[in-house]
Amino acid sequence: MTCTSPTDFRSVPIGSSKMLNINCTANIAITKITGLVLHKILFTALNSSLPTGALAKGASFSFPVIFNLTNHQLNSGSTSSPQVVPGVQTTSIYLLTINGVTGYATTQPVTLTGLSTSSTPFITMNPLQVDFDGIVVGSADQETGSDSTFIINNVGLDPMTITGFGWTNGSVSSPKQSFTTSRRPPMGVATQSPHLTAMGISPPSTCPRLVPSFPEEDPSLLMLILIPM
Repeated sequence: MTCTSPTDFRSVPIGSSKMLNINCTANIAITKITGLVLHKILFTALNSSLPTGALAKGASFSFPVIFNLTNHQLNSGSTSSPQVVPGVQTTSIYLLTINGVTGYATTQPVTLTGLSTSSTPFITMNPLQVDFDGIVVGSADQETGSDSTFIINNVGLDPMTITGFGWTNGSVSSPKQSFTTSRRPPMGVATQSPHLTAMGISPPSTCPRLVPSFPEEDPSLLMLILIPM
C-alpha cells in the first residue's frame, strides 16, 4: 500500500484544528483493512472512516485525519485541557491490513507532522544556560569582561515587547545573592525579528557582560529573567 506520506498540516494555532485527507492506493490485493493505530492525541482519525471491504490491486481510498489542538492550552490548569507549547508536532499513523498476497507487510505507516502555533506572543530562549570564558581576578580581562550570547525568539503570531528584565546579584547558590528587576530591556537582546521588539535598544548591541566583583563566589552562575508583555 502506498499513502501520501509525510502529511504536513503546516501551522495550526493552539485552540483550533485542521483536517486533511490521506490518499492511499493498494499495491496488491487486500482482503481487509482491520484498523488504524495512532500514538499521539494531537492527531485523531477514526476506524469508521476506513474501507470496510476487500480492495483490488490498484484500488484507491482516502480517509480524514485531524490535527486537533482544540482542547489544548498554552498554560493548562486542569487535566481536561492539557498543555501544549508552540513547535513541531509529529507522529505516525499505522494502517493494519490482512493481505490477499503473502510476503507483504501488514502494517503501513504514514508520517504526520504539523506546527502548533500561539496566537499570542510566546517567548523562547536558547540556550537556557550560558557559559562564559573564565576570568582571572586582577587581570586586564576583569575590566573588559567576558562576552557570550543567547538567542531570544518570539514564536507566537502577535508581536512581543520586552518591558524589563531581572538578574541575580551574585551566584544563584550564594546566601548573599539577591534578585533585582528593571523595566528597561537588557543589553544584548537582538531586535531584528519582526515579532520581537525591545524598547531602548538599537541593534547590534553587546551581550550581557560578566565582570567578577565577588572573588569568593562563582559569578558564572548569574540568572537572567526577561519580562515579556
